[in-house]
Order: sequence, then C-alpha cells, then structure tokens
Amino acid sequence: MASYKLNITSVKVLETVYLLNNKNYYPNYIGVLKIVNGVVDEDTSKFVSLETFSTLTSKKGRQLASMIHQLIRYGFLTYIHNKKDDEMYLRITFKGESNLEDFKKHHKVNYKKNSKRKDKPSIAYINN
Repeated sequence: MASYKLNITSVKVLETVYLLNNKNYYPNYIGVLKIVNGVVDEDTSKFVSLETFSTLTSKKGRQLASMIHQLIRYGFLTYIHNKKDDEMYLRITFKGESNLEDFKKHHKVNYKKNSKRKDKPSIAYINN
C-alpha cells in the first residue's frame, strides 16, 4: 500500500484528535471542523483553549472530511463506537501518535490562532 505523507494541515487535524482523546473526548469530523475553524458553540466552548482551536479557518467541510478519510484509510485515525448514541467517533492510532511526534521533532508547527475575518457592512447609514 502506498504511504501518506503528513503535511501541516493533517498534523493539526491529528493533533486536535490527539488532544481531545487525551481528555477522553472523541470528536466526529464535524467536531474537528468546528474546533479548527474556531466555531464556539455548546459542543466546543470548553475547547477554546485547545492549542489547535481556530488554526485552520480556511478549511471547509468537504476538504476536511476528505483529509480525515485519508488519515483513516492510511491508519493514522480509526473509529470508536459510542453505545450511548450509536455513533462513530475518531480516535488516533498508535501509528498516528508516533508519526505526529516524529513530524513535530523535525518540523516547526505554527499553532497561530486565526481571527475570524469581519465582513464589511453592505448597508451604511449616511446622514447628508
């Protein structure tokens, strides 16, 4: 089987799952998307201080879902079943952890938090 070469984006995704798994939280791909995009809601509010929170604001749903599928396919991530809600969630594998550590030893990963871009107003009140 061909190998999958990790890049900065996939490392941030693996790191997100790793950090959550260490706290006994297991996200689905939507949870990972919310965290790396910096979405604050009832699910993600307790993870705002996570080092990968809001670090991939340019990634959208399909792009991230495809990347997570590749990480599962090549053995970096796997699914874990939750009996309470009968859903599947992401768990990092031993291969994922060791490759993550290896990558971080040889590369500097910037976890700079991106701020949400504010839209310019489309209607303005101007008193003449």
